[in-house]
Amino acid sequence: MEEQELAQARQEAAPDHLVVGIGASAGGFEALREFLQALPPKPGVALVLIQHVGESERGLLAEVFDARAKLPVSEIQEDVRIEKDRLYIAPPDAIVRIRAGRWGCGARPACAAAAGGSGQP
Repeated sequence: MEEQELAQARQEAAPDHLVVGIGASAGGFEALREFLQALPPKPGVALVLIQHVGESERGLLAEVFDARAKLPVSEIQEDVRIEKDRLYIAPPDAIVRIRAGRWGCGARPACAAAAGGSGQP
């Protein structure tokens, strides 16, 4: 592949906008709700929410924030192109990555400390 073709392929694969990550602990729900209500319907970026949730709240974040946000909300799914002006919710217990302008996600490895290890690699 020639240099010009390679540069064009890279440009087509990368999102043409920023992806902004927002993280919160289980107690940050109210602050997130206020933040999302203050956002304009078209912020010009893709937002990804990663929040620690309890067992009883699994799978409810997308539904709850969809009712409160002014922009479309969806849970991250493998190989979906990242679009601006959208809120993505990271699935519980998942590792989320961006590759070639698309979401990737996989299961989070079990913590060695939980299995009786030191927690160190």
